[in-house]
Amino acid sequence: MAADPDPRKGPVNRIPPTGPLTVGTPHEANGRRRVAGAASLAGCAAQGQDAVMPLFRRKRDHGPVEPGGRAPETGVKYKDLAVLAQLMESGADLKQPRHALYYLYFAGRKAAEAAGEEARARGFEAAVREPLPEYPDQWSLICEQHGVVLDLETVRANGDFFESLAQSHHGEYDGWEASV
Repeated sequence: MAADPDPRKGPVNRIPPTGPLTVGTPHEANGRRRVAGAASLAGCAAQGQDAVMPLFRRKRDHGPVEPGGRAPETGVKYKDLAVLAQLMESGADLKQPRHALYYLYFAGRKAAEAAGEEARARGFEAAVREPLPEYPDQWSLICEQHGVVLDLETVRANGDFFESLAQSHHGEYDGWEASV
């Protein structure tokens, strides 16, 4: 973490270009990274500038934002903004179509398959995977979309869809990732 030259803005996270996507991968989607700055991220993407993401968003209480919270400017969850920021830092032009994957987990095959059918009806490819030996009661559903432009509206709509899908089938939405 680098110190911000303006102490009034608080600490910032400068994500170095790392090649493959490292922030927002399925196992880190519910992680502890706290980010803010939806408007600045969108502006940086449009102007081809580097994005600097404040780790803390100043509120009246000056408390940190929650990754599952939404940026008031866009309604996009902060954890999704972190994935977009990592894509930009890795050199992705967010105006270009790309391959996106969404990860969900369910207690049984039947629930995972039912959720997969709903995802297919919405235009996603969906595959149910057998549980791993270390998680015998956790059936994976991996949904894919090819050629999707990850604008803020799409990211918000897809995130809301998969969270609702997981909730309606008593599962867990673990996040998403996309090709650079």
